[in-house]
Amino acid sequence: MKEQRSVDLIILIEKIDACRSFALLLPMGNAYMYGDVKDTKKAVQNQLSTSTHRLSNSLGSSKDTTHRHLKSLGKSYKNYQRVPYELKKTQAKRRAEVCKQLHALPKSDRFVECIIMRDEK
Repeated sequence: MKEQRSVDLIILIEKIDACRSFALLLPMGNAYMYGDVKDTKKAVQNQLSTSTHRLSNSLGSSKDTTHRHLKSLGKSYKNYQRVPYELKKTQAKRRAEVCKQLHALPKSDRFVECIIMRDEK
């Protein structure tokens, strides 16, 4: 039983030493950057408009790691560009009907006062 424990302890010590030697190879101040920043840079150059999630999936790293790499490369977070929304024919007809109904409403101060009074409650 003692022999098994000593063997397990030796294996554990070897693993700890391997981790320490790996940590020493990393540049100081960048110990959180596992993986290669150059791979991230190449992927960004190939896919100019992509999300961090898709980029991390293609690189096989976590989203946080990819985000840190992008930050170190000077890339900033941008929202997706909005794609113009195309209405279906029924939606366009319904909007036109509502606009016609609003245009046909009486244009008096009483109508506006009603809206203001309800808004204040």
